[in-house]
Amino acid sequence: MKKWCRRLYLDFEKPLSNRSSILLRNLILLTLRRTHRFFWDNTVELFYVQEGNRKQYFAERGRGFSLYWRGLKFRGNQLFHSYGLQHILFLPNDVVFDCGANYGDLWINLSQKITPENYFTFEPGPNEFKCLKLNSPLGSHFNLGLGEVNGEASFYLSSEGGDSTFIEPVVYTEQMTSLVVTLDSFVQVHQLKGLKLLKLEAEGFEPEIIRGSELVLHKFEYIAIDGGPERGIQRENTFTYLTNFLMHRNFEIIFINNLQNRALFKSRSLVDESILKNLN
Repeated sequence: MKKWCRRLYLDFEKPLSNRSSILLRNLILLTLRRTHRFFWDNTVELFYVQEGNRKQYFAERGRGFSLYWRGLKFRGNQLFHSYGLQHILFLPNDVVFDCGANYGDLWINLSQKITPENYFTFEPGPNEFKCLKLNSPLGSHFNLGLGEVNGEASFYLSSEGGDSTFIEPVVYTEQMTSLVVTLDSFVQVHQLKGLKLLKLEAEGFEPEIIRGSELVLHKFEYIAIDGGPERGIQRENTFTYLTNFLMHRNFEIIFINNLQNRALFKSRSLVDESILKNLN
């Protein structure tokens, strides 16, 4: 279905106006008896999809049509299960870090599990960040990137495919400068506790982020990674590097998604601490 939607968009819809394209999509959804619909919001100049009382804003028309073609509930479950997050028992006070949050689709499911202020996101892309704040208005959002050192770095925008990154890719539309901080310094400054999950999806920049997180990694109970072949012009895979890095720091794999090069790791250190506390 995803390939069919993409083909339809490229062959026929892309030249259409926003209004015509939305009308066409909603007509197809009506025919299929789907309950969600696409819209354009003039006040913020963004697209959104609505399912029931929930809206999800997006900036790139074709990408949004593809992501939300089967609705928000489907998209939320699809993303959640792709990282194996159904294996985590979330509590309201748990803190989740979403690195490379994009439109904040992780919040579709997390919104039913944790306190809104405990959803920390990191997204350098300006349009993605704009959508993110609308999609999770009470979340803790930061328009910056995570990396190995504090400072500034070139950020390459490739928003149509959700492929923007700090590593120069094969295709990009614009180069900008973005603030970058290490996760070590961020956690220290904000004095955060109850770190349940770090979700790491940075289009190939994951090694730099994980190296800048070494002092605080042990504070996270779970780490979810996307290590697909997206690093730079050579499209290198980062899955093996990330896996070795985490396993050498007392994390174990509890879920693997081979199709998307994703995995979920659990800290052995926190498990050991919990056992010791119970014994005492």
